[in-house]
Amino acid sequence: MIEIRHIAPQDTYSIRNQILRFNQPFNNGNDHSDFLLRTFHLGAFYNEELIGVASFYQENNPLFKEMNQYRIRGMTTLKNYRGQKVGSSFILYGESILKKRNARLLWCHTKVSEINLL
Repeated sequence: MIEIRHIAPQDTYSIRNQILRFNQPFNNGNDHSDFLLRTFHLGAFYNEELIGVASFYQENNPLFKEMNQYRIRGMTTLKNYRGQKVGSSFILYGESILKKRNARLLWCHTKVSEINLL
């Protein structure tokens, strides 16, 4: 069974670098936003092995009018554990925390594109 729990910022680095920053210099935590008071990090564990990470930052996107927004970044799962709903588990667990913090919006993106669905 996969368990989601809080982890320290530095616990995210190994998986972030292995999956998200493949073939890039190792980032050992020079992102100050990892350590901000309202930031939190989640880890997915299988048999006590860290298999996935996700980070939630209090950050407003000017495209949305809601106040107290959070952004999810750096969410990834080791390849051997994909397809087991780790990502949706991160979202559900993170949402429960954000509700307690009275967050109004959770967003995630790096590039915004306009899509006409009509």
